[in-house]
Amino acid sequence: DIPEWNRQLDATEVSKEEMDRLVLHYLVTEGYKEAAEQFLSEAGIKADVDLAAIGERMDIKNAIESGDVQYAIEKINDLNPELLDTRPKLYFQLKLQHLIELIRSSKVKEALELVQEELAALCEDDPGLLSELEAVLALLAFDPPAGDEAMEAA
Repeated sequence: DIPEWNRQLDATEVSKEEMDRLVLHYLVTEGYKEAAEQFLSEAGIKADVDLAAIGERMDIKNAIESGDVQYAIEKINDLNPELLDTRPKLYFQLKLQHLIELIRSSKVKEALELVQEELAALCEDDPGLLSELEAVLALLAFDPPAGDEAMEAA
């Protein structure tokens, strides 16, 4: 309930350093490079992230949000070749998003090839991922909305 939330919030103390890190994290995550640089200067703290990479990170984020997951994976591999190898769950989630985009585009053959060639093997390595894959594959049972309905649903 709201009074309890407010009581707990009032009882919580956040140091200036923690608040500065939180603000910086927000600016970096949202891609506000110039604002992050200015904030670092004014707050007198040192960056614990590479501000030069913000543009590239935003490029990856925008690619994923626009449905170009393959480009995002390539860009991630260009920037940090070990990242997806050391974080198989992240790799699975990106490939799963790619599967969703293929299904959304009615590319059923490509979607099934992706499942057979890549996603099934990832599920063998981690059986807990199978339920997520099954949930996405259930999308194949539905016809995509046609015309204006597709644009409204997106």
